[in-house]
Amino acid sequence: MAQEADDMKCLRCGYCCMTSFVVVVDDPDRGPTADNLKAIGQNGYERCHHLQGTEPGEFSCAVHDKPWYPETPCFSHGQIERSPDDECRTGRYILDNPEMLGRMVEQVDTRDLKSRASGRASSTLAAATTEDES
Repeated sequence: MAQEADDMKCLRCGYCCMTSFVVVVDDPDRGPTADNLKAIGQNGYERCHHLQGTEPGEFSCAVHDKPWYPETPCFSHGQIERSPDDECRTGRYILDNPEMLGRMVEQVDTRDLKSRASGRASSTLAAATTEDES
C-alpha cells in the first residue's frame, strides 16, 4: 500500500490530478531529478499523465508506490482537513455531484484534443518548411 499524506483521506475522484498546476516527475523510472520534471496545468485543465482509470472514485496514481513519492507536491497536497480520517471535501462534493466532474473531464479532453491538433499542425508546418528549404 502506498504511503499517504496525513492531511486527509483522498477519495480518488481525479479532480486534483486534472486541475492542479503542479510540477510532477515526468518519467517515473528516472525519479525526481532536475531534468525529469514537468509542469502540468499551466494552461488550465490538464490531466496528469500518471492518473490511471476512468471513473470518479476509482482513479489511482501510477507513482504513489514509488519510494520518492513523499518528496512530491502531490503527496503533501491537502486542504482544510487535518486528520487522515477526514474525507477530502472536494472529492466528496464531486462524488456526490458527478455532473461537475463530467464537465471538468470534458474540458480536459477538449484541451487535450486541441493541444494534440496544435502539435500536429506545428509538426506539419515544420515538415513543410523543411521540404521548402531543400
